[in-house]
Amino acid sequence: VRETGGLKDSIIDFSEGKNGVGYKFKGMDENALIEMIDRAISDYNDLDKWQGYVHKTMCADFGWSASAKVYVKLYRKILDR
Repeated sequence: VRETGGLKDSIIDFSEGKNGVGYKFKGMDENALIEMIDRAISDYNDLDKWQGYVHKTMCADFGWSASAKVYVKLYRKILDR
């Protein structure tokens, strides 16, 4: 995904640690996208790494349940001030 809006916050890049679930790029030109595609192809060619990424991404929780809990915690913190 391109790092913009909600996608920037929703997707953690694989390079950002153990919670990564995808690929992000910052630029708004074809070079930024091509660099990310090249990185993904390189990862795909490393079978162990790729299988780990696939498993991690398929097990990721993208539902609202986890997000809702974070919002409730934030709202409670604000109300306790």
